[in-house]
Amino acid sequence: MGSLERYFKGLITDPQGFQAFLRVTDFFQKVCPRY
Repeated sequence: MGSLERYFKGLITDPQGFQAFLRVTDFFQKVCPRY
């Protein structure tokens, strides 16, 4: 997915976006724990 690639490339140059990404990832790990 091109949009997803652009999003991840943006994280590298956007620390605030990366912090938000970590929060979202943490949220999903709590909602959907790993198997």
